[in-house]
Amino acid sequence: MNPAWFDLSEDGCSASSDFYFRAACYNIDIELPNGSPISKRDAARIIAGCDAAISVLFMIMILTLTKSDERAYDYVISNVNSVEYFTVQVKNIPKADSKNELRYDIWKIFNDIGQSRSIEVVDV
Repeated sequence: MNPAWFDLSEDGCSASSDFYFRAACYNIDIELPNGSPISKRDAARIIAGCDAAISVLFMIMILTLTKSDERAYDYVISNVNSVEYFTVQVKNIPKADSKNELRYDIWKIFNDIGQSRSIEVVDV
């Protein structure tokens, strides 16, 4: 319910009028904290310039981050050691009748060596 002072109808029962409010600034300058005035147009230009500078700085940061990410990826890939780079030669392998038996014998040799050195054999 609207307060009585807000009711603009003649009989006080119905208010169906549309309102248009306009506020005008009588002072065309903005006063800075140090007391010096600056025009609204100059303030808008400063704010727009700061916004543009921040946008450009953000884009530069994104490009720098992308390049840094590519360099880090290349560095990690270049320093990866995988099984492909190593060959192990095993001498005096016992004769085996099947491939599975040979795999077991090789696994047993490496497992026996690994137990004394805290090394685990993953695949043969």
